[in-house]
Amino acid sequence: MKKLVLILSCILVCTIFTSQAQELAPKAPKALRFMSYNVRICLGMDNQTDPDRVAAVINRVEPDVVAIQEIDSITERVSWANQMVQLSEKTGMHYIFGHAVDRSKGKYGIGMLSKEKPIRVRKVPLPGTEEPRLLLIAEFKNYIVCCTHFSLNEQSRIASAEIVIRELEGVKKPTLLGGDFNALPDSKPIEMLRTKFELLSDDAFLTFPSDKPNRCLDYIWG
Repeated sequence: MKKLVLILSCILVCTIFTSQAQELAPKAPKALRFMSYNVRICLGMDNQTDPDRVAAVINRVEPDVVAIQEIDSITERVSWANQMVQLSEKTGMHYIFGHAVDRSKGKYGIGMLSKEKPIRVRKVPLPGTEEPRLLLIAEFKNYIVCCTHFSLNEQSRIASAEIVIRELEGVKKPTLLGGDFNALPDSKPIEMLRTKFELLSDDAFLTFPSDKPNRCLDYIWG
């Protein structure tokens, strides 16, 4: 389920770009460039696992923070590589790994890359009938960034939206939330999030499937 990349440059009012763009607009002074990327364990459309290609995309965008979904940690299917460490080394960014479920004799979940080292990190379990899910919350000096990957099950997504809203209610710092929500723009989980957060990405931008996208499942919120 590798998704097209959503890229965000923001102070709090943001401009959206896509991975298809030939050039990215220069980042404004004091702005934050936030990127959400479902990397599908670094498995390309050619069915080859290649973290170098994923890192090259990230390095081209030059984000301050990247929300990563579908990442392996020391599993048999990626030859026992720690993929977050690999991406950290290839981008020069700090990394966080969120273990959601055991997979292929190792761990699988979500993660985050950041230029600034986070002050603290929280990992909040989310429901999923097919597998456990996770909300990753990283607090930095001047802001908070969250990453998630919602379930394939609608009731689990609704419950996850409720948890996200509850966990972020009352935060004092500017907050960004990015990820793969496995939900259409007019679905109940997305409508629930709209009541509490501002959608910063364009829900008309189609993100899945990668080769011939026909729907939006990935979002960035503030």
